[in-house]
Formats: sequence, structure tokens, C-alpha cells
Amino acid sequence: MNNSKWSVQPKCVKTICPNLVLQGDLLVLKEVCSAKTIGDKCQVGCKNGGNLITGKEMECLKDFQWSKPPDCTCASPNVSESIQLITQCDSIPKREKCFVLCKSGYDIGGINYATCQNNGKWGAFPSCLKKSCPEPALSSSMLKVNAECSKKFFQDACIVTCREGGQLIGEAEIKCEYTGQWSSFPHCACPIPIPSNDLILKNCSTKIPGENCFAECKENFKLIGDASLLCQKNTKWSIMPKCIPKICPSPFVPEYLEIKRNCSSKKIGEFCEVSCKHGGKVSGTNTMQCLPTTAWSSLPDCTCPVPKITQSLVTLKENCNFKKRYEHCAVACPQGYAVQTDGAFACLPNATWSSLPLCVKTHCSLPTLDREILKEEENCTFKKIGDTCRVQCVQGGRLLVPKKFNMSQRG
Repeated sequence: MNNSKWSVQPKCVKTICPNLVLQGDLLVLKEVCSAKTIGDKCQVGCKNGGNLITGKEMECLKDFQWSKPPDCTCASPNVSESIQLITQCDSIPKREKCFVLCKSGYDIGGINYATCQNNGKWGAFPSCLKKSCPEPALSSSMLKVNAECSKKFFQDACIVTCREGGQLIGEAEIKCEYTGQWSSFPHCACPIPIPSNDLILKNCSTKIPGENCFAECKENFKLIGDASLLCQKNTKWSIMPKCIPKICPSPFVPEYLEIKRNCSSKKIGEFCEVSCKHGGKVSGTNTMQCLPTTAWSSLPDCTCPVPKITQSLVTLKENCNFKKRYEHCAVACPQGYAVQTDGAFACLPNATWSSLPLCVKTHCSLPTLDREILKEEENCTFKKIGDTCRVQCVQGGRLLVPKKFNMSQRG
């Protein structure tokens, strides 16, 4: 200056880049970058958790402008448990895709990928919805569900039971599987049949459709129907047979017996009462029993009735009351008479008596004489047929016929 002094000496101040302000939602400053000069660098990072591409810094350039900011990838996607990544989705650049699928039991809702956006954030990932199972297609004649099963999803369960009350074979719980179908259904056995009191069942528990069990009647009962019971497809049993009491046929009795009451339809063990048809006495018991073979026990026998002697000359030589069949009863004739045939009569096979034998004379009676003219010369009592009896004239006259009286001619 005029006074030989210098004017105020200028000062040199450090030229700095403008305060670094990042645009958008991609990057974030890692340090304070408001006093950076040419050649200085500023640390930056990805705001949304991704990785930096093309460096980790921005440089203050000679023109006092900041260098081009680095780029960022999208962060590793955070997806729900139902989504499965099928490509490597770490450090995916912008506008690249991450492909996914739904795990078993889920259906994808929308496209099967998400896109890494310009802001380093992932676009919307598809949703995975649990697969639903339809109403269980149960056999209406075998199984039934215990609750509503029309809106069940993967891993849900339903409880089933046997419609007819039979035993369940397999798990009672069916599950909605990842395929959208129900797990295998259990099977049902036919319920244990309840027989009537007179029916016995054999091996009828835990029978599945198509299998058989068997029935038989208790003693003294007869089976009506098929002895084999079939467990049908609907887990119902085929028609159960019935048992009716065994019945003996109406008894056939011989001529000497008669049935006292109706003996048709008699059951095993029951009795039929009989009596002697012609008035005789039953030998032993007067009943027949219906046996397990449906035959009658042995028939009783009958005696002949007390004989009635209607002929005055015939008398009994013994007690002939209640003679057995085929036995005889001896008879006798009075003096001067003899039995014409056999001296007995018989109790016949039909328990009636045969005809009584006849008594015939064996001696002639005293001759019938005109007592004023004739008289016996001897005792003529008990003269046999063929004998003679001598007679004479009462007044002493002479006989006009032979002196002997022939008994065969006069009787």
C-alpha cells in the first residue's frame, strides 16, 4: 500500500463438499459428513438391511460434489413359516426376483415370487393359505363324525365313530393332510349281536364286513334260519336265526291205550298222560315223556280189566284181576260139567279178554220115568254118556223094551 504496508493478508479456508444428504430410503450415513473436503470419504450403509454394491463409501470430488452413491441389495427376506424359498435370496439386487413356494399343506395365494424394489425393500410376498379338506366322504352306512367337519384345514382333525355301535378298527382321529385330503379312514366291526335267551353265539366279536360268526340253540331248542351270521357292508348283521322249542309229534298209541288230553305240540321234557282204553290198569307210570330226540319214551303197558263172568256155570279158579296181556285166567265148571275147550281164557294183545270157555254137561240127569209104571233098579245118578241105567216095572209086570235104559239115547 502507499504506506509500504501490505493490505490485509487473505486467509485460506478449507473448501468442503456440501453437507451430504441422501435421497430416498435406500442408504443411511454411518458418520457425520458435513465437513468433508476433496478426497475425503463418507461411510454409508444400506438402510433396509441389504448389502452394499460397488463400495461402502462416497467421496468428495474435486468439483466439490459427492461421488455416485453405492447401490444396495435387498436384505434376506423374512417370510412366514409356511413359505419356503426356492432360490438364493440373500443379496438380491434391485429388480431381481426371489422365488418361493408354499410348504406342504398350504396353497399359494398370488404369484410365486417377490421383487427387490428400488428402495431396497422387498415387494409383497405371496401368502400361503392352509389347504382345506372337504367334508369327509364317510360311508354313510358305516362311519359318522362327532362334530362339524366341513371347514377343516391342514393339520386339523375330526373324530369318527361307528354308526352302528361296532368296535372301531384303527384311529378314531382323521387328519386333514397336506394334500387337502383326509387321512385313511378307520374300519368298523359289526357290533356284538345280542341274541335271544335261547340262542348261543360263537366267535361274534370284532367281525368286519364279509366275516361270519355262528349261532346254535340251547338244549331242547331247534334252530330256524341260517346258523351263519354275516357281518354286512353296512356293519349290520344278517338276519339272526330263531330258536323254537323242540316238539314231539303227536304220539301214536296202540289200541289198548288212549290219550287223556291233547298231546300235540309237547316240548322236550313235557309229559303226555295215557290210560288203558278198555278199563285195565296201567303197568308202571301212566305218562310218556317227550325226549331230546323228539321221540316219546317207552309206552306203558296195560292189563286187562277185572273179568266179568256172565255165564252162571263158569267160575274162576284164581284171582284174575288185572292180568297182563297174553296172560291167561283159569276157570272151572260145576260138578257134572266140563270145559268145552281150554280151561282158561286169555288177556288179548289189545288188553281185552277173549271169549269165556263153555261148560258142558259130563253126566246125564236122572231119567224121566212114569213113576206109576217104572222105577230105577239101581242108582242112576252121575251116569256118564254111554252108561246104562236098569229099570223095572213098578207093579211087577214084564218090560216091553230092553231092561237097560241107554243114557246116550235119553240124555
